[in-house]
Amino acid sequence: MEFTKLSSYQNWKQSSGQAVVIDRKGEYKEFRNPPSDVHAYLIKADSSRSIRSSIPNEIRNAKLSADNAARSATDAAQSAENAVGRITQFADETDKKLTQSQQKFALGSVVVVVLSIIAIVVSSWGLVGLFLSTSDYLNNTREKNFDHTQRIQSLEKQIQELNKRIDELENSKRGTVQKPATPKVSSTATP
Repeated sequence: MEFTKLSSYQNWKQSSGQAVVIDRKGEYKEFRNPPSDVHAYLIKADSSRSIRSSIPNEIRNAKLSADNAARSATDAAQSAENAVGRITQFADETDKKLTQSQQKFALGSVVVVVLSIIAIVVSSWGLVGLFLSTSDYLNNTREKNFDHTQRIQSLEKQIQELNKRIDELENSKRGTVQKPATPKVSSTATP
């Protein structure tokens, strides 16, 4: 029995500064013949049932609700723990795969670097060989040119001597001495 909701008792009224929380419906009516005490009132209201408080029922309902909430919280905690376990397992597997991938990538990189160095050395060796053979060819050609130049100079000297001798022989046949012939210089000769 909650007689405070409809009662006009002055201390139970809200102060003028507070907002009204519940819109009260109903109207307070005073008893015509008020019972002498609460017990007499309750007997008059329902004499066939004993007086019971609603508080134990509400406590039992609250306890059931709390038990359900505790089970729900336990289930949620277990579910979260399972999720954390699955995430941790997934992270470990991913880390392991990533580590293996990184190792494969590092090994592949080392192989590529070694093969690149070998390719550079082989290419360089070929270039060095080409350079040496070209250098040898140029040196041989230079020596041959020098030999040819000396040979040409020697032949030009012989031609001059022969031309001189021819002139002397011609002059001795005629009896006069003429000017010696000038030899023609070869265009291939280099001084």
